[in-house]
Amino acid sequence: MKWEFRSGIPIYSQIIDEMTMRIASGAYGPGDKLPSVRDLALEAGVNTSPRLSSSARALCIVFGFTPASR
Repeated sequence: MKWEFRSGIPIYSQIIDEMTMRIASGAYGPGDKLPSVRDLALEAGVNTSPRLSSSARALCIVFGFTPASR
């Protein structure tokens, strides 16, 4: 899949939007393992960074996609 990022919107936010759409569409079901931030960054063609990782994880926790504990 070719990712096309919109200017003016943080990349981490766009990755979360994409994952939200994938989950809502049923691409991932309850109990399915979600791709790591590193794997998503590779797929999207962006570099991983501490900001990307922490922001993506925090938003997934807020939306209830992943538990807060490690």
